[in-house]
Amino acid sequence: MSLIEFNDSVEAKSIEKLIEDIKDFQMQGLGVPIELNITTRGGCLASAMVFTNWVKANRIPLVTVAIDMVASAGVMLWSCGRLRRMEDDATLLIHQPRVITHQPILMDDILKKKHIKNPYYKRFSRKEAEYVKNQYFYTIAENLGIDPEWLKRKTGEKDWCIGKAEAEKRGWC
Repeated sequence: MSLIEFNDSVEAKSIEKLIEDIKDFQMQGLGVPIELNITTRGGCLASAMVFTNWVKANRIPLVTVAIDMVASAGVMLWSCGRLRRMEDDATLLIHQPRVITHQPILMDDILKKKHIKNPYYKRFSRKEAEYVKNQYFYTIAENLGIDPEWLKRKTGEKDWCIGKAEAEKRGWC
């Protein structure tokens, strides 16, 4: 089995490099499946969506392993593994999607048109914000075989940290 370490924020450049690394392993015929060890504080949801869609479209045989903290967009990466594992001290963090400017702002605040004085938010239409929010939950839920509406309700207004024991109990790894 080939091993790739992802210890970075989820951004366009880091995801592009991750995809290239996986392609290199595939071209060289090195070990299938590929083990992807993930430690990340999260990042760009759009970049995470690109990766999960690419993995699905190309039927990449990934074994994803949560090492330490795997947060937010990183959970999307972890969830797309055909086989998912967690180290004993690993934690998954699932939360309401946020847009980062000077401070974290809940995506729901954008939808309710709060904080609209900041010109940064004029770039997000209500439709776009709703799409990103839904895709975050739907992607994770589909990959884990759970109801996305349940996942949305579970996170509600607070963050949800999941340890290895709970993930195993829920059949996620």
